[in-house]
Amino acid sequence: TNYGTHSVRTGVATFACGGGTGGPSIVSVCLPCGWPLACVQDRYFSCEFAGEQCLGRVVACFPVSDSNFAVIPPHDQVVYCSTVSGSGSEANLSDILRQCLASLVHRAELLLSNLPAPPPHSR
Repeated sequence: TNYGTHSVRTGVATFACGGGTGGPSIVSVCLPCGWPLACVQDRYFSCEFAGEQCLGRVVACFPVSDSNFAVIPPHDQVVYCSTVSGSGSEANLSDILRQCLASLVHRAELLLSNLPAPPPHSR
């Protein structure tokens, strides 16, 4: 069998649709990928924010059957370090760094309990 190339977009769509009985709707997967639907589907189906959020969580490998699947990431309640705030040359980079830092702080306990211990010589 000749499989050919499999783009990242196609791979993400395949993963999102084939992962289980739950997950995002087909519309939430096809429209962000830029794949047009048939005439009737284009007219009557639409992708709403909940579908996009669900797709993002599936693609990020959050377990759909876990109660934490619906938990939103932390937002701007955290006081941020000024070094992070001014480090991006692009305005969006600063926002991304803030979100990453907030997520790491929010999940610190989980990360520390699952990461391997550092080698003895690094302490």
